[in-house]
Amino acid sequence: MALHFFPLQKIKLKIRWKLLATLLLLITLALALTNSLWIYSIRPLLKEKIVAVQKEIAKHAAFRIDEFVQAKVRNLILHSQTEALFTKNIQVAQVELAILLKQDGDLRKVSFIDKDGKELAVVMPEKIFAQDELREQSESSQFIIPTFRYGAEYRSRVYFSPEGEPLITLSVPIIVPITRHNIEEISTIDPAALQRGEGEILGVLAVEASIKDILLRSTGSFDMGKEGYIYLVDGEGELIAHSNQEFVGNMDMSQADVMKLHIAQDKQIFQKTGGHPFEQIITSQGTSEIGKEVLATLYEIPRLRWGLVVEQSISEAFATLHRVERFALLLFFGGIAMTIAFSFWFAYLLTKSIEILHKGVRMIKLGNLGYRVQLHTNDEVQDLAEAFNGMIEGIENARKRDQAISRMKSEFLSIAAHQLRTPLSAMKWGLNMLLSGDFGALLPIQKKWIEKEAESNKRMITLVNDLLNVVKIEEGGFSYLFKSESFADLIVSVVKDIQVLAEKKDTKIVLDMPKEKFPPISMDIGNMRLALANIFDNAISYTMPGGTITTRLLTQNDSLLVKISDTGIGISEDEKKRVFTKFFRGVRAIRLETEGSGLGLFITQNIIRKHGGKIWIESEEGKGTAVYFSLPFKNKR
Repeated sequence: MALHFFPLQKIKLKIRWKLLATLLLLITLALALTNSLWIYSIRPLLKEKIVAVQKEIAKHAAFRIDEFVQAKVRNLILHSQTEALFTKNIQVAQVELAILLKQDGDLRKVSFIDKDGKELAVVMPEKIFAQDELREQSESSQFIIPTFRYGAEYRSRVYFSPEGEPLITLSVPIIVPITRHNIEEISTIDPAALQRGEGEILGVLAVEASIKDILLRSTGSFDMGKEGYIYLVDGEGELIAHSNQEFVGNMDMSQADVMKLHIAQDKQIFQKTGGHPFEQIITSQGTSEIGKEVLATLYEIPRLRWGLVVEQSISEAFATLHRVERFALLLFFGGIAMTIAFSFWFAYLLTKSIEILHKGVRMIKLGNLGYRVQLHTNDEVQDLAEAFNGMIEGIENARKRDQAISRMKSEFLSIAAHQLRTPLSAMKWGLNMLLSGDFGALLPIQKKWIEKEAESNKRMITLVNDLLNVVKIEEGGFSYLFKSESFADLIVSVVKDIQVLAEKKDTKIVLDMPKEKFPPISMDIGNMRLALANIFDNAISYTMPGGTITTRLLTQNDSLLVKISDTGIGISEDEKKRVFTKFFRGVRAIRLETEGSGLGLFITQNIIRKHGGKIWIESEEGKGTAVYFSLPFKNKR
């Protein structure tokens, strides 16, 4: 029983290709499953790591931004502790303020305000304000906040100059410290280090600072790739600094998904707590302010309430993940390539033995029973080769026995036929003499019985001749003398000869021949006559009275096609395969016609094949039989 548990078993392919396809399929599935599971497990970790790295960049950048501003505050605190400011020496104070401007290139204006809110000195890089240009600042935030209660530094919201430069105002109170030895370590106003008595705030030192280069100085060392950038927004979401400074004042950052998420969360927290979060960090994978797919992280700097945003395009942000995926793909195709190489090598080892066995089968098929398969693989294939050799040895011995038996059978048939031929011929001669009246006139009843004996004698002679022909065919002694002859003339002659027999059986013979002449055929006319006689004899014998035998001649390519059909008893499907074997007669044929040798079609087949033709039958039980054979116009024997 054949087991078709794998689709490749139904496809006719060499085993090496089946093996290659099977191994390739199995390992491809294994590699695909392994890589998929690996990517599935590592992808979330890598994405989490990428997000964590971006958050760290945002935190470090925010720390540097905060430190940038606090450095300016510290510097302001240090410069607030001068004698000129304590003693209100305006001329010296103006010099001190000018030095401060020169030391810090980001400062655009420095103001010295007394404790009543009156500007005493204002210095800009390009000018020193005159007395009539000084203003009252007692109502301004830069004065109120530093002088309120114990005093604290003041940081304004970011605003823009007429030229579009982002600016911030910083101010600190001028207070006499308890000690000066550690004043340079103070980062913010520490009330514990300053005099806190009433009226000890002597005034305010304020500066107007540019933050145009705040990102370049604070975050320039961060590698943001080709498409990544960092920008700053204030507490209202307005852009105050950008890696591409052209965006400042010209870009609505509220359209970025990370900003929408930040504003929504900020409002939600404010509604719940009534205040803003101390620290907030948000990461979003969405669209940027210009509609590009990005990975963005926003970190809110608590002290400044500025939002620092780190943005990278998706392709660049997840470049590491994509490299891992490409590496997995490379492993996948590399594994397939190695599988193919291994499969070819393994298939070669396996199929080499099979090819040696196949060669042995071909040699045996050609009749070389002396051939032996030589395999030394020390495995099941060698066992198969040894079993194969043993089988061939058994076949060779059986063949020798069959040849010996066949030879004895042929000798027996030849001797028997020759021994029978002489007395049968003598009997035929004597019976013909009786029927011809050489020994006197016969009574009607005598003539009737002698005619029956003559018919039996004729059938016996035909059987003996058939036996002798079979012996000749098997021994290769059936001689042929080929000449170019007209097949149409031959078949007309044969039909004429058998017409009398057909009329006795009340069977009609129809000869359907085209008007055009056929090319001559190279044939042995005597043997071909015998072949046709055998076919017609069967048709007449197994067609019921009143039936019809039709003969048609056709041209098919370079051959003559002959069809001889009858309306007889037909042949069953099981018997069709055996009609051309020796001594075969169908069951229905034996019931209808008890006499017959079963050798006619065997002899006919051999004659047709010797003429380079083919013979076959089509039959349906109870409806009749059609015998076809073809003969080449140019004999290719």
